[in-house]
Amino acid sequence: MTPGKRAEYWSANLRLLAILLTIWFVVSFGFGILLVEPLNTIMLGGYPLGFWFAQQGSIYIFVVLIFFYAVSMNKLDNKFDVGEDSGSGTPYQSGSQLAHAEHAHAQPSKAAQYWSENLRLLAILLTIWFVVSFGFGILLVEPLNAVMLGGYPLGFWFAQQGSIYIFVALIFFYAISMNKLDKKYDFGEE
Repeated sequence: MTPGKRAEYWSANLRLLAILLTIWFVVSFGFGILLVEPLNTIMLGGYPLGFWFAQQGSIYIFVVLIFFYAVSMNKLDNKFDVGEDSGSGTPYQSGSQLAHAEHAHAQPSKAAQYWSENLRLLAILLTIWFVVSFGFGILLVEPLNAVMLGGYPLGFWFAQQGSIYIFVALIFFYAISMNKLDKKYDFGEE
């Protein structure tokens, strides 16, 4: 890639990041803190919308923005011919010609199986997170508040901290699982 193309690629990448981080800032800080009172006049599942944005909404928006970023970057990579399937001979991940060549010659069925297992894992982990954050933190908060955790009601803990801790734990579990999956299908970085 020429230096001019590289600068154009990174400029587009940074512009996309700036837009997505601005959206997330508006949702998390704007809706969850600055505009919480006006939004609390609107109810979502029996709970004030401002409260929902402060507790769960900003996290859901963050996850959606991650997926949007991944799809957008794939399009940007293909536009600049640096994508995984570009065939340009330009290494995509590790800078190693050998790693790119091995990836490019992977059988479609092997790649499809890899992607299918990845999506299945993502679906399971996102379902767990949804149940914990929306189910335990909003829908089942009252029954869970009958149980105390460190002197605080369990439903309150899930709404305040628990769903975030579970989310971080799921990220680590996903990273470990994907390393195993990469090795299983010989798609590792090394």
